[in-house]
Amino acid sequence: MHGLALGADEAEVADRARRLGGADGFVRGTPGQVVARLREYEAVGVERVYLQHLLFREEPVLELLAAEVIAALS
Repeated sequence: MHGLALGADEAEVADRARRLGGADGFVRGTPGQVVARLREYEAVGVERVYLQHLLFREEPVLELLAAEVIAALS
């Protein structure tokens, strides 16, 4: 399982990462960057990834994940 620090732009990513204590070891970035990172996992045979969203009250992150990241990987 990986933590997730996702934002619509670099400023949102930086803000969320800061509030998550730096987000070291997290999958982090804009939707395009997160998709690219998950494609790297796919290239080495990973078939399933669990992403943990820890900023519970930030529903826009989930909407962004569904609309842009999951849609790009489907």
